[in-house]
Amino acid sequence: MQQFPQTTAVIDSLKTILLPHPINCEVSLRLHNVGWKPLKSVGLFSDIYLSNCEQFILRLGHDDDKSLKDSYPYHAQNCIQHPNNPYFQKMYWHCYHSQHQTGKIDKSMNISLMEPLQPVAENSPAAEEREYVQKSLRCRYEYIDYNPDDLPPPNPLLHRTVQLLKATAEKHNLHYDMQNDNFMMRSDGHLVILDPFQ
Repeated sequence: MQQFPQTTAVIDSLKTILLPHPINCEVSLRLHNVGWKPLKSVGLFSDIYLSNCEQFILRLGHDDDKSLKDSYPYHAQNCIQHPNNPYFQKMYWHCYHSQHQTGKIDKSMNISLMEPLQPVAENSPAAEEREYVQKSLRCRYEYIDYNPDDLPPPNPLLHRTVQLLKATAEKHNLHYDMQNDNFMMRSDGHLVILDPFQ
């Protein structure tokens, strides 16, 4: 994972704020006290924050529902293992934090520190690439009138990225989550796949 002096300082601060404390509603207050701002884009399994310098995004994933699990860590591992793939978000820190009670894990939280991104501009090359990914990664039980493997990829790297996501989904028995909100882009217009599984 890429780390620079400022990144290291932010990670050290988050370790102090998050890891020694219980996983409860005071997490948001502790982050607020040091300048992290909650963002409205909150998923079913996560809370998202922006650093006061606006250079970092913090995702706190949680497994509150014992019947459902946060699938994001599988994608985070792809980001960590392929740091030079521009279709994956830059991951500066990823940590699993658990809270035990009577010998069992009572609560858990996946902590991810990442680069900030912006929404995909419609009618842009990133939007076209997003459509290719969405059409390529369809639920195996969903009726479609085409073969996803026959779609012409915009470029070889995006094709390899889609194949990697397919392999991850098959290995861990995951479903795809291809809604538009799970795609963003960098300031240079490059598409980034955020959270493709559920």
